[in-house]
Amino acid sequence: YGDHRDLHSFPTRRSSDLTGIGAESNKYELILDSIRYAKMDTTNEFLLSETDFLTRFKKGQIRIDSIAHAIFDKKPIHDKYLKYMGELTRLDRKFFMLDRLIDYPSDNHYTYKKTVDFVRNNFDNDILNNIFRDDYLKSKEYKRFISIYYPYYLVGLDQKKDSTIHPDLGHRLEKVNKIYTGKAKEYALNYLMSEEIEYCRSFEKINGLKEQFKPYISNFKDLHYKRYLNSKFSERVAEFMRTQVGKPAPKFVLESNLGKTYRLDDFKGKVVYMDL
Repeated sequence: YGDHRDLHSFPTRRSSDLTGIGAESNKYELILDSIRYAKMDTTNEFLLSETDFLTRFKKGQIRIDSIAHAIFDKKPIHDKYLKYMGELTRLDRKFFMLDRLIDYPSDNHYTYKKTVDFVRNNFDNDILNNIFRDDYLKSKEYKRFISIYYPYYLVGLDQKKDSTIHPDLGHRLEKVNKIYTGKAKEYALNYLMSEEIEYCRSFEKINGLKEQFKPYISNFKDLHYKRYLNSKFSERVAEFMRTQVGKPAPKFVLESNLGKTYRLDDFKGKVVYMDL
């Protein structure tokens, strides 16, 4: 859901309600859902030939654009946010489609040049040349793209020139820090680091991450991200302190597959094996 400061006063969640606020905008999702249901398409498009993939890809773009035009390029009846939701929807779909596009050459082991040419020849170059725009951060698909998919793509390009490079966290952080600009840079760095902290499972690892992340965090201009990451570190350390060897086990209430409820207190004085 991202930083609340990106949301301004506009709604950013879309449902498929037929009536009420947002009903005009929701027709877009309803039409797409009905097409997906009717087609029941299970094609693995990454197994298609390049020609077949691109034919399918471009048809999908045309379909999405035509539906968006029919829904959003008209005078709203009751929905004062129709124009804004149209902009948001189009941004979401553009970066969803771009993710699909950059995956194809990766899955088919294209060379560096062939990968870059493939993406450039089949996507809007105005977006590719100006991909780190602050106003794009209102799109959840853009946030997902720059935080997850694009770093892997960029490191993947480096791998095509140097097979010793691995798309681990360190390389992805370096790539984002070097290439990204503006608010997108801090957003993506924050995402990558917070995800790694969340799934950290040891004191040794958490201390290593603190050292690894220090230069990135110290350069943040947005104090919100600094506070957030420091609080994530504190939360993980506190959790480790509660569950380390020699400390009392955390209280729990669990239900068995037979529906019986168990509490930690039920086993007082007994040896209990807990898989945390």
